[in-house]
Formats: sequence, structure tokens, C-alpha cells
Amino acid sequence: MTKLKKLAELFDSHRPALAKFFEGKLYPFLVALFVLLGHVTALELFFGIAVLLAAALALFVCDTVKPFLPTLLTFVCIVNLKHTPGVPNWSDYYTRLYVLILVGICFAILIAAAIYFTVKHVSPDFSYKSAPLFIPISVLSFAFLLNGAFSPGWKFASLVFGIAEVAVFFLLFYFIYYGIKKEDAKELFDYVCYLGLLVAMVLVGEMVFLFLTNDRLIVNGSIVKEEVLFGWAACNPMGFSLAVIIPLLMRGAMTDKKLRFIYLFAALVTWGSAVLTMSRNALIFATLGLGLSFVIGAFFGPKDGRNIFRAVLILGVAVAALGTVVFWDKISSLLADFLSRGFSDNGRFTLWKNSWDNFLKSPVFGRGFFDWGEMDVYESATFVPTMSHNTLFQLLSSMGTVGTLAYGYYRAMTVAPFIKKFSFDKAMLALPILLTLGASLLDNFIFYFYTAFLYIILLAIAFRMKKNEDKEAPVSQNSSAEQK
Repeated sequence: MTKLKKLAELFDSHRPALAKFFEGKLYPFLVALFVLLGHVTALELFFGIAVLLAAALALFVCDTVKPFLPTLLTFVCIVNLKHTPGVPNWSDYYTRLYVLILVGICFAILIAAAIYFTVKHVSPDFSYKSAPLFIPISVLSFAFLLNGAFSPGWKFASLVFGIAEVAVFFLLFYFIYYGIKKEDAKELFDYVCYLGLLVAMVLVGEMVFLFLTNDRLIVNGSIVKEEVLFGWAACNPMGFSLAVIIPLLMRGAMTDKKLRFIYLFAALVTWGSAVLTMSRNALIFATLGLGLSFVIGAFFGPKDGRNIFRAVLILGVAVAALGTVVFWDKISSLLADFLSRGFSDNGRFTLWKNSWDNFLKSPVFGRGFFDWGEMDVYESATFVPTMSHNTLFQLLSSMGTVGTLAYGYYRAMTVAPFIKKFSFDKAMLALPILLTLGASLLDNFIFYFYTAFLYIILLAIAFRMKKNEDKEAPVSQNSSAEQK
């Protein structure tokens, strides 16, 4: 007991130094570096253990959830193609006993740390009366749990998937919202933009690694879309993951004078990498994200940077136009898949029709996420359901009228923090969320856990901003009254 007491005292004496390290900018850089190294070396098990244990320690020593965010945004990217449990290798690596034991122990420690953090820092402030979105999220959570209920083809996997969605939309949202209560919302947004830079480092690094190591990727000068695989994702999720962080990079360029041109360069490289994934969704929304960010920066951003953004915008358009004309043959060859597919639905119309048929057969609670009836479906991984590639059709098919109305109610209520005292920061917060919702009309990103994490983080920051504004409003009104 004496030794344990001394160890505890030693730990407490070093707690402030550890907290300062975890809340600084070096720690998230190391997390991103370990994730990238784990991916490219296929030693993700060992690098991953270090990342998970560090995240757990951070939750034990810090009174903010801020150090947990870099792990949340990057950890899934650590999976190497060689070990993927899905296409194309269907590896058994993650079902091997020693891997299961090691990963299980690490996640158990991380969950224990999250519970400790929740009890100490979240529960004391949580109240269903003051919690933002409590009723909408609760209604949506029940709808997730009831997906496919009473359908003849209901599967237990649908319930498991519903529980996982509740963990993201309910538990994770409040874990972050209350976990950042001590943070200044604007400064936290600055930090998340910095994390965007690190996420870009990981994703672009993995793109470079793919192009250097896959000799089947480019055939006759054209990128083969089917070969754009990363182990944790295929072309569409990777493309979207790149596209959605572009506004964060651009916002960093608008507000961080020291790193302005590093952020700008990263945004342009990230856009180019998104295009090279050969995902049409990524091409559309990465371009929208970059273009709208430039417009916001040039006309509504901080005054000291507007002229720079205007100049870069004009120069960029001119260089892009000239480069396209001069190198059109090489560009058209490299991106031939885009030109050949054009505006074809690529099977989406069939998915949407089948989704509608599923809804008609089970209109109340849908058929569940894992029941596609008589249709032959393509599986990318056994634990991932085949999706409708459209939010509305997905809701109708999997969750029926109940789920669709619940999601609509939830979505309407999430608008609140953006319409009150709309500002430059709120515009840049809203843009990645809008890109997520828009891209989800052609894919499944709002239902994929790792692509929903950033959405949840940004929504929590937006509601924290609203909370701060609500606190300041009475003070401002009283001051005005006293002056009168």
C-alpha cells in the first residue's frame, strides 16, 4: 500500500506537466505521426497501442477532452491495406487471438479513462433540462435502436449498428460538449483547424504512399479507381475525408498569420489529393469547399487577410485555367475515369429504388440497416451494412417513417446555433457540416462513424458558442438599460 501511495503521489506531482503536454500542439503532431507511420509500415498494432494508451492517459490527467480529439480524428486511418478486414484482402489479422487481446486491453483502458472523465467532468454539469438538443437527440436515438423493428428480415446486426449510431450522435456529442466547457470556443476552433492540418498530413501522406507502392494504380497513364484503397477506406471515404477538412485549412489560413501560407498550401494539396482519389463526390465537394472558403476569406474574412485571399484567388484561377489548357492531354488521361463515368448514376438509382421498395414493405420502422430484401448487394466489409448512398432513402429504408421524422426533427434543431449572431467563425464552422450533409445525399458519410466524428466535434463547438452567447446576452441587455 505504501508503494502504491507513493506512486500515486508521484503521478499527482507530475499531473500539471503531463496535462500541459497533452493540451499543447506537440502531442497531436505526435499522434498524427504515429498514425501515419503505423499505416505505411503495417505496424499499426504497435503504433496504435501507443496512441490509445496515450489518449487514455490524457483523459486521466486533463480536465478537458481537447487532447482526445486528435486520436478521434486520425486513429481509424492507421489500418494498413495489408491487414484490412474488408476489400480487397479480407485479412484475418484483426481476428487473431493475440491481436484481439492486445487491442481489447487497450480499448478497455481507454473506455475506463472515458468513464472516469465522464464521471469527473461531464456528469456534474449534465442536465436534461440544460443539455442542448436533448429531446431531438433522444428521439433520434430511440429511432436508431428501433431500426427495422418488426420487419420479417430484421437482424441483430441492425440493433448493434443502431447502438453504435447512438454512441456517436448522443454519447460522443455530450462527451465533447461538456468536455470542452473550460475551453474558449474560438480558441478551440483554432485548435481544430490545426488538427485539420495534421489530418491533412496523414491523409496526403497515405495518398503519396499509395502512389509510390501500388504499381497497378496507374495503367496507360490513367488512374484505376478500383485500386484507390487504403485498408481503412476506399476512394469515396478517403476523398470525402480530404474534402471536408479543406474549410478548416482555409480558416486556419485566414486567422493564423504565422502559418497562413502553410495552411493555404495544405488546402491546395488536399484539394488535389481529393481529386486524385477519383471520387466524383470528392471532386464536387472538395471544389465547393475550396471555392466557398476562398470567397468567404476574400470578402468576409479578417480584414488583414482579405487582399491576400483575393490575390491568391485571382492568381489561382488564372494558373488553373492556363495549366488545364497546356496540360489537358495529360490531365484528361490521368483522370480518364471521371470523363468516362460522366454524370452516370453508377448504380445509385437501383439502390434508391430498392430503398423505396423496402420502405413500402416496412413503412413504420423500415427494414433495418442490414436487411436489403431480395437484392444482391456488394459488401465492402462484413461489419458494414450496404448503404443507400442518400440520407433520405437510407432513413426510409432502414428506419422508416419513425426514423425519417426523428432525423428531420433533429436536423431542424441543429440549425439554432448558426442563425443567432451569425459570424465569420460560424460560417466556417457551418461549411464543413454543410459539405457533410450535401455529400451524404450521394453517399453515406453521416452514417459512417469516422466521417461523422468531425461533424460531431464542430456541432459541439457551435453549441458551446451559443451557450456563451446566451450567458452574455443578459449582461449586454442590462448594461444598455442602465445607460438609458
